[in-house]
Parts: sequence; C-alpha cells; structure tokens
Amino acid sequence: MKKAFIVLVIFMISLILVSCNTFATTYAIDTHELTFEADDTIDDITVSDGIISFGTTETGGDGETTISSENTTVSIEGDNDVKISGSTITISTGGTYILMGSSDNVQIYIDVSPTEKVTLVLSNADLTSLDGPVINANQSDKLVINVADGTTNILSDSTVSTSDLKSCIFSNDDITINGTGTLTIHANYGNGVNSNDDLIITNGNITINAENNCLKANDSVQITTATINLNSGNDGIHVENDDDSTEGNIYIGSGDFTIVAYGDGMDASNTITITGGTFDITSGVGNTNIVSTSAKGLKGKVAVLIASGAFAIVSKDDAIHANNNIQIDNGDFCLSSSDDGIHADTTLTINGGTINITKSYEGMESVNIYINGGTIHIVATDDGLNAAGGNDGSSTYGGWPGSSAGNATIIFTGGYVYVNAKGDGVDANGSVSMSGGTVIVSGPTDNGNGALDYDSTFTMTGGLFAAAGSSGMAQNISSTSTQYGVLIYFSTTSTNLIRISDASGVEIITFKPEKAYQCLLVCSPDLKTSQNYSVYTGGTVSAYDSLDCGYYTNATYTLGTLYKTFTIQTIATTVGSGGIRR
Repeated sequence: MKKAFIVLVIFMISLILVSCNTFATTYAIDTHELTFEADDTIDDITVSDGIISFGTTETGGDGETTISSENTTVSIEGDNDVKISGSTITISTGGTYILMGSSDNVQIYIDVSPTEKVTLVLSNADLTSLDGPVINANQSDKLVINVADGTTNILSDSTVSTSDLKSCIFSNDDITINGTGTLTIHANYGNGVNSNDDLIITNGNITINAENNCLKANDSVQITTATINLNSGNDGIHVENDDDSTEGNIYIGSGDFTIVAYGDGMDASNTITITGGTFDITSGVGNTNIVSTSAKGLKGKVAVLIASGAFAIVSKDDAIHANNNIQIDNGDFCLSSSDDGIHADTTLTINGGTINITKSYEGMESVNIYINGGTIHIVATDDGLNAAGGNDGSSTYGGWPGSSAGNATIIFTGGYVYVNAKGDGVDANGSVSMSGGTVIVSGPTDNGNGALDYDSTFTMTGGLFAAAGSSGMAQNISSTSTQYGVLIYFSTTSTNLIRISDASGVEIITFKPEKAYQCLLVCSPDLKTSQNYSVYTGGTVSAYDSLDCGYYTNATYTLGTLYKTFTIQTIATTVGSGGIRR
C-alpha cells in the first residue's frame, strides 16, 4: 500500500478526555490543499503504450492487430502485452493505454507487477460488461483512470454476475481518477468504484448510479476540485477498515457534490475531514428502516472535522454524526433531519460558521457541547441543545456515557445561538456555563419542559442569555454566577412583545418570542445590583439595528403595558411566582 500521497493531518480527538470543568481542546484543521503524487493530478496524457479501439473494423497496419471478441471488434495497437480472450482484454505490462469506442460486452483485466502502474485514458469510451467489473485491476502499483479533456465516457455493468467483485471499477490496490472530461458509471450490480486501498479523485465531472455504494475504499477516499454526482442504493461514499484503526478516512479539499443515498451520504469508519467544497446531500431516500441501514448525512465513527464548506443536508437520520467528536470551524450549513441535526456521542465543538437547523428531533446533541463562535439557528421538536440525553436512542452506543452521572456540559464562550424548541431549549444532564456570546430561546409551551433545564449548575460570567417558555419547570441561573439574572413569571400566558428597561429607559432586552410564554429568564451584563428595572408587555418597535426571530437589538420602543418593576438585589432575582421548581 502506497503512502506517498498522505494528506491532511487526522486528529485523534477521540483520545482526548474532556471533563465537565475544562474547556474542550480544539484543533487547527489542516486547510492545505490535498497533496498528491504528480501522476494523480495530471490532466493531459500525450504518450501511450497502446491504443485499444472498440467497434473498429480496421485491419493491418504496423503494430496493429484486430481481433473479434464476443459482440465486438477490438483494434489493439502498439503493445504486444495486451491480449484478448473472449470478452476479456488483459493488460500484463505497466504503461498508458487509451480506450476509445464502444463495446456491449468487455472487461479490462489488469495483472502487472506490483511495482508497475497502469494508466487507462478514457477517450469517448462507452463500455459495458455483462459479467463482472468493466475494469478489474487484480494487481498493480496503482490504477490511474484519466478522463480525457472534452470527452464523454460511460461504463456500465450488468444486474447479474458470476463475479465476487461487485463493482463496476475494482482494484486490489490504489485507484486515481483524474482528467477534466465527463465520466458516467452505471453500477447495476453493486459498487461504482471500489479500491482495497486508497481512492483519489481530482478534477473531472463524475456521475455514478450504484446499486450499493457509489465510491468505496478500505483505506481512504480523497477528493478535490471535482464535480461529483452520486445516486446510491446504500452509501454515497463508504470507507471502512476493520484491520487498521488509522485508516478508514474521507478527505475532501474542494469540489461540488450532489449525493442522493438510501443509506448515508458519507460514511467513514474513522474520520471525515472536509476543508472546502459545496455539498447537497439527501440521505435515507426510500429507507424505512434506519435501524438496519443507517441514513445519516455525514457519519464518521471516530470524528467529523469541518474547516469550511457549504452544506445543504436533508437526512432521515442525523444530518451530521460522529461516534466520538465533531468540530466545526467555519462554513454554511442548512440542515433538515428527522432525527438530530448534529450529534456527537462524546464532544461537539462549534468554533464558527453559519448553522441553520430547520428541522430536527434534537438540534445539537452530545455529552459535552462547546459553543465558541458562529451563528446558529435551531428548530427542534424536542430539545434544542441537549447534553447527554435523548429519547430517540439514536446513539450508536447502546446508551449515553456519563448521562446517568449528570456530568454532561454545555459551555458557551461566544457566538450567537437561537433556539426554537418544543422540548427543553437548553438541556444539560449536568452543568451549563456561559462566559460570552448570545443565546436566545423560544422554548416549550407545555409545563413538562423548560426553556432552560440543568441538573447541577448554570454559571453565568458573561454574555446574554434570554429564554422564554412555559413556567412549570422554569429555572434561574445559579448563585455561583458573577453576572446578574432575573426570572420573570407572568400572570397569564402571553404572546406579546416584552421590553425590559432600566430606570432611564435604556434597553436591557426587547424580545417577542415566537411562541406563547409564561416566564422569561434574562441574564445580561447590563443588569446591575441595586438598580431598578421595568418590565413592559405589548407596545411597538419603530426602529432597530437588527431583528432575528423576535429578538431586537437597539430597538426604539413605544411603551406598552407596565407589568412589573423590580430591583436587582441578588445574583438570581425572581419576579412574580409560579412553576414547580425555581
């Protein structure tokens, strides 16, 4: 197995233990372009060791032989080490071979020295195999498939086969697909492209329709600067290595990806690392049993690391999932999931980016959640942010590590988070802490859930936290905080605009929750001890700097109805009464 083109440092973040009292370690995800061997990225090939023309009738000519195979005529020019027997063309010497023309029954069989490389140039080739792979590389140093510039190529296999190799293109060794032409693969029997080592794709326009996985490899799939369209009966991209824990990775540096999958969009037994690209992924199409066949958008069994990119994911299972850790540094995300928007079994770290979860059961879920930056919007039918919980049982683990002990954490250090949740808005089976950023919650309307729910402590030292919702399970911040908070109970359920001002009329918060509410928790650096404040409901806003889901900044407010006045005297002040716990 060749490792000259190892790319992108893979960070074994699953090995880092994160306690509830320490911040998560974040990693500088390598943003370098994928680095390959020279022959991985070459587009134009001008020298060939042989030309294999299908459907030709020419005879004679120096160095050229024409042989009739089953259902086709083949002209082989320039290399005596290319043989034909029935519908099989065997290449026994390394080199570069140009394939052109069409055949309705052919297999290219490659069996060369393990130190030799074979390059197949597809130049308007339309090839079909009726039994087994169209291209079968039994042994080589590497198989390079160059899709010639300006050409259109089609490879197809049959729906039935006597071969154990269930792929349209197969290699026991590395495969590189390059060139700027167009390649369409119809994998009617199994996988589209299958490498037992590394699969590299650079440039080109590739479409694969596969009965099973479109792209499959044991060690890694590495893609850059390509347009990829995948329609799979299982996973779009599948990499799995059960023998070497360092292998089984997906690396994507750039490109445009459209994936429609019955199973997962991308599935790696180790880590998915993405540093750029545009992704339109739909997973779980037609899948009525996601327990037996996973239907996640992106799934890394160790980790998912995203440095940048644009992602539109619609998934029947989690949109982004890792059995251990997820880290997002930047990018644009529009996620719609019938299960969780983003789910990590151990640690979820958001350092930046724009994340819009338009549909989810639980928006973001992990034992430890760290929000250090970014702009996040979440719509959830259960919890918006959930640390170490979940009724759906979607975790790949049998249960939730640490959840029963109540040592899960949600830590906010920056960024902007808006949550619209039918269940708990922010829920930690352990502790919550906030030192910076803004969190706005439009929470539940039933008294069995709360806009804020924590088991241990909620320590506020900075930032703005505002959560409106039902009053039955309402909680205030903890006395361990250094920043002041106020929990306001309203006498009736309301949908009115809320305005809190200081004695001079200066805005503390202007907020119109998207759903009916009975209480509001506000913790702000603008709340000061021994100062007087007023709570108004109703009224109008005539101008503002920004408006997001009912939350205004620097709003010009016309007074509504004065509900209460209060004075901050303790870290956690309560105005009014109600609820079961407070």
